[in-house]
Amino acid sequence: MLHQEKAEYAWFSDRNLEDFKLNCYIASKLKYIRCKHAGEEGLIWEGEYFYALLSDYEPVVQWMMGQSASPIVQRRIDNPAQNEYRYYQMTVALKGNWDELSQRAEIFLNDPPAKMKKYEVDQRFYFALANGDKAGMENALAELTHPKLALKRNGSFDFAFSGKFIACFATLYAKVARRHGFELDIQTPYIPTEWIPVAPLFEYSDPYDFMHKYSF
Repeated sequence: MLHQEKAEYAWFSDRNLEDFKLNCYIASKLKYIRCKHAGEEGLIWEGEYFYALLSDYEPVVQWMMGQSASPIVQRRIDNPAQNEYRYYQMTVALKGNWDELSQRAEIFLNDPPAKMKKYEVDQRFYFALANGDKAGMENALAELTHPKLALKRNGSFDFAFSGKFIACFATLYAKVARRHGFELDIQTPYIPTEWIPVAPLFEYSDPYDFMHKYSF
């Protein structure tokens, strides 16, 4: 959390994109180390991708994409009424498994579970992404960045800091789209356009000695 806060400060106070990305990387690698050390590897959900994707450090993103679910979690992944269903959509989207992404989004949209209806817009984004529908993606992002909806959706604990300043889900989705070559028309202060291009730093350094023995 220290380096998540440092990333926020680097950008929102100093507009220092390099320092922002570096601290996003540090926060992500520390998560990797914790998971390796404590044996906590498993399904990555969308909020956990936030700092890894914004760091543009590809090895940590690839590690997250490669995580597998336990049999119990797998059953929840296949159930649209469970949060794990939507968590897994992020991994499917990052992998570019378009048929799977489209089918899963369609299943959800054809019969949205009552307690999950607020995530319909997310599945519309995924469906549009899977089908290369640029206008559909832009419409979904416009809905997610509407102040009223962004305020509700950013109450997630995972976005405790960034959620005060931006539309976090919309920013994540815009980043995923760019990774697949879609340059969306984003006209909103709720998505920092400087964060969206995929532009890794020349060097990512570890600030703590104990980090050096862990590599991807």
